[in-house]
Formats: sequence, structure tokens, C-alpha cells
Amino acid sequence: MMNSILNATRNTVDNDCIRWTGLAPQKVESFLWRAGQNRFPVKSELLKRGACPAESVCCALCRNSVETTDHLLCHCKVAWSVWQGWSRLWNIQAVVAESLKIFLIYWVHLPINTSLKSVVIRFCSYLWPNSIVSINDFVRCLAATSFHHVPKQRPIVGSWIAPLQGKLKFNVDAAVKGCYGDAGIGGVLRDCTESCLIRFSNSIGLSDPTGAELTAILEACKLFHSSRWCSQEELMIESDNNLTVCWIKNPKLSPSSYGDIVVKCVDFCKSFSWSVIFSFRERNQVAHDLAKEGTGRSHDLVWKLEVS
Repeated sequence: MMNSILNATRNTVDNDCIRWTGLAPQKVESFLWRAGQNRFPVKSELLKRGACPAESVCCALCRNSVETTDHLLCHCKVAWSVWQGWSRLWNIQAVVAESLKIFLIYWVHLPINTSLKSVVIRFCSYLWPNSIVSINDFVRCLAATSFHHVPKQRPIVGSWIAPLQGKLKFNVDAAVKGCYGDAGIGGVLRDCTESCLIRFSNSIGLSDPTGAELTAILEACKLFHSSRWCSQEELMIESDNNLTVCWIKNPKLSPSSYGDIVVKCVDFCKSFSWSVIFSFRERNQVAHDLAKEGTGRSHDLVWKLEVS
């Protein structure tokens, strides 16, 4: 049943065939439509338009993640505690969906539970006594169900995967104290035998996590370009920040505030056919430790393997 629900939900999202027909007051439908279409002026969107400083981009509720629409209304631990409170009241067991839009559309494809329906009817009747349609119609998409969440299998900490022969892998990471604070970057270049060729751990002053991650990638590009391996081996750069990886693969998606550094990274990669790929934190542990050490360094650490 769960597979059919998910497939129906994704088809609805892909076709964008939701119709808003006055089942709730206009301001409520407008709020839900804007949420589903990512039309809220959240900090991540304001940052792209230069209306929000990078140091203030974190969620105002939890202060742990970048404030996006999906995070603010669905994934944030504070917001999700509200969802869980209502779920317990209605005897529903739910899990966080991929996005807020999918989470909302789940309900459309679920059967109605009579006891839940009666509770919601009373609640909605109290909120909107003059609704232009039947409250029964308004709650037609609510149901009691049980979502069985199967977490993704995460790799074991330290389970780094060596590159193929003839290739080198540069793992990079950044560490920042808070949403904007003292930042460090780190990275390690290794070959197919897991031998360390280059290692760096630097302090970069004040930065946000995304800017620091881009700085780490750029530093790896510069170090490798100046090394003796540049003309001999193919390079892969691994980062555990999926956002920066996406920006380097598609620079048009990057906000203007990061435009210069993204362009520099892209120029290096295109000029030498290097690739930047995503890696789980568990497989990026050495670079992560070097980045954390970098936040407190008074002098930069750069080490290269010497050839006798």
C-alpha cells in the first residue's frame, strides 16, 4: 500500500494537478499553495537575492540548518514537534517526507478514518464556522495511517573508498562554529594504495558553512594544481556538502554572494577535467578532523609528500 501511495503522490507532484476550490478560507489555501510551491521569503531565498547576509541564513527556530521552506515547515525539529503533537492527538504515526509538498499531498491518497474525521470536523468547524463548503469535504483527504520509515543505510565511519589506479581522490571539508563564526578547512589527497600525498588544515577566519566548504574545495584545487601530480593523474574531489557540489556542477544555481568562488572552482575543474562529487560524512572523516583542527590554528598546515 505504501508504494502505491508514494507513486500516486509523486505523480501528483510531477503533474502539479492540485486544484484549490475553496475548501478552506482563502488565506489558508494561499498559505498552503505558497508553501507547496516554495514561494516563501525564507532566508535561503533572500540570500540568493542579496537581501539576507550569509551569517544570518540559519533557521530562526533551531539554529542548526539553512532556513528553507521545507526545513522551516517540515524538517526543523521545532516544527516537526508541532506536527508530532497533532499526530499524537489524532492517533497518527507519520515520518518526515522528502519535501513539504509531498508531505501535504500524502493525505490526498489515504483512506478516511471515521474517528479521526470526527475530531477534525469539530476542530475545523470551530475555526471556520462560515465555511462555504461542507467540512466533510474539507477533511476528505485526512486519514489515520502508519508510515513505516526505513532509514537509509549510512556507511561506517572511516569507510573511505580508494580511487581506481591512475586516479587520485582529494577529500575536503569545512568546520564552522555556529552558523557564522570561526571557520577551518581541511583536506587530504590519497591514491589507490591509500597513501597520503597532500594534507592541509587552515583557519580562514569568519565564514558560514557553505562559504567555508567552497573555500576548502578551491584550496584543494590550488594545491593539486601546483603539485607534481597535476599532469600525471586524474583528480576527484569529494565533499560532504551536497549543495556546493550541485553549485559547481551547475553554477547557474549558485547565489550571487558565492558566484566568484564557484566560478573559480568550475574553471579549475573544466580546465583539467576534474570532478567534484558528494561523499557521506562517514567517508570524509579524515578531512573533517583536519577542518576542525583548522578552526583553532594560528598557522596554516600544508604538507606534501616529498620524493627522494
